[in-house]
Amino acid sequence: MSATNSSNDSISDIRLQKALDVINSNHKVIQLHKTTRAGATTSLCLASIFKNKKFLIVTPTNKIIKDTILGNVKRLSTKENLNIIHIPSNFECLIIKSQIEENEDLENLPYLPLPKICGDGCEYFEKCPVTKILRDDEFDGIAVTYHKLAAIMKKASLYPESNASEILEKIYRDDVVILDEAHFLAYMLIVALDMSSEHDYNYAWNLFRKINKKREFKNLRKLVLNYIQIIKNNDLLEVEQSLNTYTNDNSYNTYSKHQARNITNSKKDLALMDARKSKFYLNYETGKYELSEMEVGEKSGEIIQELIELIECHNDLKVTIEEILSIVSMLNIIRADELTLHAQKTGNKDNRPIKTEICALDKEFFSSISDFLKIKSHDKNSKIILTSATFPDYDYTEFFKHGTKIHKWNFGDPLRTNDKMVIFCDSKSYSAFGKNSTYNCRKEIKERCEQIMDIHDSKNCLIICKNKKEYNYWKDYFKIIGYDPQVTYYRAPEVMGVDSSKRICILIGLGHIPAHSCDPIRDSAEKAQIAREEKMQIDVLQALSRAKDPNGKEISIVFALGCVERDIIALVSWGIGRKIEIIDAEVQGKSREVNVYINAEEIPKPTVVRTKNWNETLIKSILSKNYLKSKPIILPYITHYYGSLTKNEFKINLKCFLLDLIFDNSEVSTRTIVKHNTFSEKDMPLTDKLLSQHINGEKNVYFRFLMPGSKVNCIMFETNSEYDISHLKLYFDNSKFPCVIEKIDSLYRLWMFVKEAPAKVARSFGETILKDIGFKLKGENKPVELYPKKTTINLHYKSSDELVKMPFGKDSKILVNCEFVDELTQELNIGIVDITDK
Repeated sequence: MSATNSSNDSISDIRLQKALDVINSNHKVIQLHKTTRAGATTSLCLASIFKNKKFLIVTPTNKIIKDTILGNVKRLSTKENLNIIHIPSNFECLIIKSQIEENEDLENLPYLPLPKICGDGCEYFEKCPVTKILRDDEFDGIAVTYHKLAAIMKKASLYPESNASEILEKIYRDDVVILDEAHFLAYMLIVALDMSSEHDYNYAWNLFRKINKKREFKNLRKLVLNYIQIIKNNDLLEVEQSLNTYTNDNSYNTYSKHQARNITNSKKDLALMDARKSKFYLNYETGKYELSEMEVGEKSGEIIQELIELIECHNDLKVTIEEILSIVSMLNIIRADELTLHAQKTGNKDNRPIKTEICALDKEFFSSISDFLKIKSHDKNSKIILTSATFPDYDYTEFFKHGTKIHKWNFGDPLRTNDKMVIFCDSKSYSAFGKNSTYNCRKEIKERCEQIMDIHDSKNCLIICKNKKEYNYWKDYFKIIGYDPQVTYYRAPEVMGVDSSKRICILIGLGHIPAHSCDPIRDSAEKAQIAREEKMQIDVLQALSRAKDPNGKEISIVFALGCVERDIIALVSWGIGRKIEIIDAEVQGKSREVNVYINAEEIPKPTVVRTKNWNETLIKSILSKNYLKSKPIILPYITHYYGSLTKNEFKINLKCFLLDLIFDNSEVSTRTIVKHNTFSEKDMPLTDKLLSQHINGEKNVYFRFLMPGSKVNCIMFETNSEYDISHLKLYFDNSKFPCVIEKIDSLYRLWMFVKEAPAKVARSFGETILKDIGFKLKGENKPVELYPKKTTINLHYKSSDELVKMPFGKDSKILVNCEFVDELTQELNIGIVDITDK
């Protein structure tokens, strides 16, 4: 894929063509549906460059920017002096980097404020990645995360004379705005603390006492006390008690409950107020006097600065990093206008205490993104493109001014990458607890993962776990036993929007989140359960798709351990107008059911395979990876017993010598193809002249498989399917049977040379092989034809139906060292098996 701004340069890559169609369209706001790893984001950036349009790409993570935008776009574009500016995290500031080198604990904070001198007054201004956006006036594109863009918007509104305003002015100059992985915007960000146990009054008071040992942490002490005031407020405690009673009510299905309640934060910003200095304004919506946004920002900055100072001495005060992070959450909670109490049963079926979280929804973040999009949508020359492979059922017009129309566009799967992905599902689902929990199934998971890695090489494997706790366990386990897969977990930065060299993926269960996790961000039980199910489907598909080849050439395989077929089919089904329906167990009368409906264009799905057993899964996974042209794979847990069969082994150096093994100086009856593609009228013996004509391709010769006395010197399997001939090859490799595989045009043949044997014995031996593999033996549409077809010679009637095209001629290729060749360039090992020993 490449793009230049030369009119003579042809646009050959279909992805770039599709992206140019989007850029050139008259639609102002576009929701671009695509498959995972379709190359849409890269193509849209390249198309913008090709059209000399500045672009802004906004992503959920900096990793996507570094790998996809700064990596792929710069590599594929042919424009000279291409300049894409990455507005990075504050952690990239050279001064902050030096601070982290001195105290690595600072890296645990979710964010750090930039130094006040950040700008042209800083000694590192000319080389710091953070100030590149200030240094460069000419650029082709800007890349930034959603969080960074929201922070810039917020700071620019509070401090119009700041660097943020200068940065925002450059961002507004972009012609094309690409909102990458836009499903990210459909889920409100939540800050939550467990006020019922883990972060209760005792926890907060103990933290206060630790901090109070150093008198300089005045703001931190006020913050913790403010949090205590909130969680001990009578109005809030009444709501908590009512919610817990409702949650404990087992008279109806838990999925029909909405276990979240909103309450006004009556103790808002108390820690940020100064009775002598604070200035208040009237909030006309609430009718209350509140701090100005600027003062809230300044006080929050003072708290963050005290947190940095606390980190420097936290070990002396016995304050843990987790406690410091909880203070950050407390800051978000005390600043919220409205709080949400969220109840969730925890533990196992026998003991399920209720955990009550106090939550603050990050509405400021969404408001900032919305403000930006509203401003950009007023620009007549700009285009806004939302892209994702996993758009949930969400109304994105909420981010725009009223009346904005969003055009749905199907980018699809241009390189048919899903055709090259196979997903093997399981017969059972792993659960959170019970006999099928991932914990209780660890022995099975270990065995299966090890077998997969033995076959496909652990270095080519990506293993995805349910959560970070499971990730830590499996990462350590595989390291101890000597395997080297990449181990990660759902929702990790490595499993969304970035490349991977791994082509084998192992899922250890689905990425289910707790049953009522989405209750705080949706206003009804039904909407919350749909959002939860969509979230799981998005997380799993985004994760497993890392194994997919974005160029649609290499086969990728997913082993979905603990994931049943119906769940996998649901989560790989996407397109325009996608909606899901959840039928609860009580309504349906059996297990809970999730149905997916796509009302418009559907994106092609990967192949989902359900097998009879685990051995069949392993076999089919091997065959899916073009086994015909692969080195033999021996499966120690898949064996076939044939007793001791005598084998006579030797070498040949010409392909035509193989004919001697079939005919062995016996009298051979043949016919040739004559005019109008018909057979000659009568059988004729195979002469040296006719054999030479066959070898040289001068005549099209057919022969009768049965030799005199109804004997044969070979067994032959014939099929037009590469998959089926590969299955035969795998069987022969594991049974240690010598064979030769031949290809004539699209026809495949596997020849097994045997010591002269009755046709009946040979036929029975061949049928046993086909039965072992599971091939159909009788009726129409048999995948493999077995020779000899007949077991006795009919001396009175010789039908042309019994004729077989003579092998190893000019139009024949044979498989040698994983490649089909016209003629041997080295000696070939041949074996003759005595099947009468069986």
